[in-house]
Amino acid sequence: MDQEMNIEWKWGMLAALAVMLLALYPQMHLWAHEGRSWAGAYAYFDRDEVAYSAYLQALIDGRPRRNDPYTGYDQHGVVLPESLFSIQFVPAYLAAIPARLLGLSASTVFIALMPVVAVLSALALFWLLAMITSNSRLAAVGVLGILCLSTLVSGQGPIGAVLGEQFGWSYLPFLRRYLPGLPFPFFLAMLGLVWRAISAGGKQALVASIGAGLCVALLNFSYFYLWSGAIAWLACLAIVWLVVRPEGWRRLLYSLSLTGAVSLLAVIPYLILLRGRAEHSDQIQAMVHTRSPDLFRPSELFSFLLLAATAYLIAVRRLSLKDSRALFLISLLLLPLVVFNQQILTGRSLQPFHYEEFVTSYCVLIAIVIGWGIFCRQRLHASFWASKRALFWIAVVSFAYGANGASGISRAAFDDNLVHDQSVVVAHRLRQLYPQNEGIVFPIDLRQGDIMPTFAPAPVLWAVHMSVFPGSQLPELKERFYHFLYYSHISSDELHKLLTSRSYVVSLALFGYERVGSHFVRDFKPITEAEISQEVRLYADYVSSFSRANAAKYVLGYFIVPAGSEFDASSLDRWYERDRGERLGDFMIYQLKLKP
Repeated sequence: MDQEMNIEWKWGMLAALAVMLLALYPQMHLWAHEGRSWAGAYAYFDRDEVAYSAYLQALIDGRPRRNDPYTGYDQHGVVLPESLFSIQFVPAYLAAIPARLLGLSASTVFIALMPVVAVLSALALFWLLAMITSNSRLAAVGVLGILCLSTLVSGQGPIGAVLGEQFGWSYLPFLRRYLPGLPFPFFLAMLGLVWRAISAGGKQALVASIGAGLCVALLNFSYFYLWSGAIAWLACLAIVWLVVRPEGWRRLLYSLSLTGAVSLLAVIPYLILLRGRAEHSDQIQAMVHTRSPDLFRPSELFSFLLLAATAYLIAVRRLSLKDSRALFLISLLLLPLVVFNQQILTGRSLQPFHYEEFVTSYCVLIAIVIGWGIFCRQRLHASFWASKRALFWIAVVSFAYGANGASGISRAAFDDNLVHDQSVVVAHRLRQLYPQNEGIVFPIDLRQGDIMPTFAPAPVLWAVHMSVFPGSQLPELKERFYHFLYYSHISSDELHKLLTSRSYVVSLALFGYERVGSHFVRDFKPITEAEISQEVRLYADYVSSFSRANAAKYVLGYFIVPAGSEFDASSLDRWYERDRGERLGDFMIYQLKLKP
């Protein structure tokens, strides 16, 4: 009987509803605190989301694929090189096109994406698990366990906070908008389609193989880690089938070859786009040239333990290699070993922690649920673990863990989200003013600078995420940050204190991602006191020689400061004339004019 005929979708819908509630929690938390004063900001839970929403809003505004929302150079006819945003364009346009048709903002789209991605991911995962395990209730519980406990396997989330990890608090990582949020259901669908190709025959296998190839091709222009993870897993699956050679192995390899051929159609245009990327992209993205093995990632250690347990069960003949489900499970457990050690062959490693956050932790948990399903069918464990009571309590624990993460991240990000929401009214005013005065915006709060392009098409002087776009080269990025410090009246002594205290933003601006977080690179080198002293001297020299020519290099048009603050604007007032200012909510916005 067709596997899909036995799927009870009511259980899948119930699991999807539970995940959707968790997905909506941060936004509901913001709404509950802001009430009627809510101005329209989405509740962010990952610091990179502001860059994605800025890029999305630029597309909604009709700007080109290769745009830079922070510098705005594309608005003045400058042809920019490719960036990770312009290469991974499919999800952006999947969100931007409906938004333009419906007149929605990027912030509104980001709010809507949370429940949409949650439901689609849950249903795709339920379909995969229900087909493999032939147990819809187990599949529904598996959905909750996999989507809610991934941070437990990756050492992040609540467990990361308990262990004192610097970046330990995370929340349902697959929901991060719009990457990997939008393409994540396609990754899960690819797994399900490959299983269909394994288990079905004839035309169904052919259609499933082509569909899996199309999913991989879409992932190619969506998110690097999902795409490369999919390719690596297909290779693992092919090797496992080729080594074991179960019944029908030739048919499966033919299906995988068809999947690979379809997915390869996207490789040539992808490589063309990749060759056109900005020169400093690899440095900004902390690309490392290494051939050192990487064997101690949390999800990797989980996979080693589970592979050892699987080998033992096979040795005592409680698990058979003739069972295609067991081989599928093994291929998923091999994936962490491959993606974390591919640099042994390629010589390149690019922020591998993203694999753990968005790929391997989910695949390890999928393998666990598949193994659980095999044990349930063959009754290889105590009957309690296959009972409804066990499934109920596992679902409750999984949901509670996810809810704890949702509550924790909502509290942790609340202050930032409040600043974002309070900045909306300022941004809307800038959207009205900008066509008449196209000067650069200088907000003294960097959180405001990061979120401003999401609501207004005006460039900013400097922002934390400015470096990930192609408009500015490294020397310009540093000079812009010097301008920001100078106009903020930061002295060299204050800069030294900020660097010594390891201020994340200041250290990132002056030394790069690879020097501020050990999770970015394996061979992490902390910033030394000598390097700090050198940077402070360079800044002091820049300030002492600052002239009108420097001020005119990045002409400011607007100055945004909290109303009633005692901000020292003497450095700014030396070079710019301010108008009387306009109060907008909790902020004052001044229009600036460069002095003759």
